[in-house]
Amino acid sequence: MNLVLPQAAFPEHHHDFHEIVIVEHGTGIHVFNGQPYTISGGTVCFVRDHDRHLYEHTDNLCLTNVLWRSPDAFQFLAGLDQLLPQEQDGYYPSHWR
Repeated sequence: MNLVLPQAAFPEHHHDFHEIVIVEHGTGIHVFNGQPYTISGGTVCFVRDHDRHLYEHTDNLCLTNVLWRSPDAFQFLAGLDQLLPQEQDGYYPSHWR
C-alpha cells in the first residue's frame, strides 16, 4: 500500500502489477486507456498491469494505492473478490463508487 499526499499531475504510464486506487479526497482527471474520468473522494479505480493511465488537473488529490502482482495475491481475504469490479460482457469496469 502506498499513500500519496497529494498526487500531482503525472504523465501517462503503466505498471507490471495491478493496482487499486482509492481517492481519499480532492479532485482530478484520471485518463485511463485514453478515456478521461473525473475522480473525487470516494472514487475507486481498478488498474490492470497492461492499462495506461495518467492524472491531470489535480486539486489536493490524495490517493491510497494498493499494488499487487496477481489477483490471486488477495485470495487470503475471503470475499474480497465481491468488492472488486466484476466482468460484464467481457469488460471490467475501471472506476466505481
